[in-house]
Amino acid sequence: MNRIASYGMIHDGSIPLAVTIESPWRHNKINESCICIGRFPIEVVDDIKNKGDEIILVKDVPGRSGIGMHRGNHPKDTRGCILPGYMFDNDGSIKPPSSDALKFLCHYIKQYEIKYLVVTNLPAGI
Repeated sequence: MNRIASYGMIHDGSIPLAVTIESPWRHNKINESCICIGRFPIEVVDDIKNKGDEIILVKDVPGRSGIGMHRGNHPKDTRGCILPGYMFDNDGSIKPPSSDALKFLCHYIKQYEIKYLVVTNLPAGI
């Protein structure tokens, strides 16, 4: 985590699925802060902002609601939510397109009936 973004990983047990970008820690402020590390229930839902797309709703985040995992490539795109991707770019963004990783995650969650994902920070230097 730095002043621009918090970098993490989404995994299913020992299987890494995607890297993530969130806002930096700003004392859990709505629309401004990353979520805390933990194990959260998730649900794939229709994206009301982008018709025909899906997002992943992250539930039971302490002190927060409406946390989504949606497409976006830069820390400014997070809006307090989580951006998935396959790899980070040299400038600290997600290597485009984030939408591919999001589609994969939505498919994976539905296919394997995943109810929880674990969100962690990446170790320093990764």
